[in-house]
Formats: sequence, structure tokens, C-alpha cells
Amino acid sequence: MALRARRAGANGLDAWPGYVDALSTLLMVVMFVLLVFVLAQALESVVLAKRNDQLIATNQTLTLERERNARLNQNVTAGDVGRRR
Repeated sequence: MALRARRAGANGLDAWPGYVDALSTLLMVVMFVLLVFVLAQALESVVLAKRNDQLIATNQTLTLERERNARLNQNVTAGDVGRRR
């Protein structure tokens, strides 16, 4: 009885540990979500950097092939002109 009376007579601070637990749990959840987003952003950055490097290499190869094609077309055209004369 005395224990119950003392609890009932407490000055309203019995709810305080519950609020602290709820806020600390919320803070941990927010920190975890932020951690997941940061890791996902880092992974995406690495993947996009690799993709960008591959795209640059492909564009260089395409440029070389276009130049080669233009030279071959000039050779063919020059050969056709020489034959027509």
C-alpha cells in the first residue's frame, strides 16, 4: 500500500522514462535510415563513375571508328573517280 501511494503521489515524472525511450528509439531509427541512404548514395556514386568511364571509352572508340570509316569512304571515292577517268 505504501508503495502504491508513493507511486500515485509522484509529481507526474513517471511518464518521463517512456518519453526518453520513445525519443531515443526514434533517433536511432532516423540515424539508421540516414546510414542506409548514405551507403546507397556512395554505392550509386561508384556505379555511376564506372558507367561514365565506360561511356567515355565507348565514345572514343566510336570517334575512331567514324574517322576510319570516313577515310575508307574517301579511299573508295578516290578509287572510283580514278577508274571513271
